[in-house]
Amino acid sequence: MTEEPPDYAVGYKKPPLHSRFKKGQSGNPEGRRRHRDCRKKRLPALLEEALDRRPATTRGRIRRAATRREAIVVALVEKSAAGDLRAVKLLLDLVQKTELAAAQAAEEVAEIGHGDAGEEPTPVG
Repeated sequence: MTEEPPDYAVGYKKPPLHSRFKKGQSGNPEGRRRHRDCRKKRLPALLEEALDRRPATTRGRIRRAATRREAIVVALVEKSAAGDLRAVKLLLDLVQKTELAAAQAAEEVAEIGHGDAGEEPTPVG
């Protein structure tokens, strides 16, 4: 190893020269293991996957919703029909948001379909 110069004092925040990191080499070349699944699945993907799963239990001949997403909507509608004011407010907000989103989508489709509708027609003759 390298020898320390005689005037170099080893102490607090002054490690011996032979034990310092070499230039161009990190302290832990192998690093910690990364979990591949955590990088691929983000929150929106996890929510979609969980909501699209089928419910775990079914009881007798009672018809259950096809997915958990549908089960949540059915439960929200049932609670609001029973008079739960929070459920009513949440349901109305949800309906309003979906109507606004549908209206915006319809406007975008109309703009795409009539791309040159804003221009004046050129006279022929």
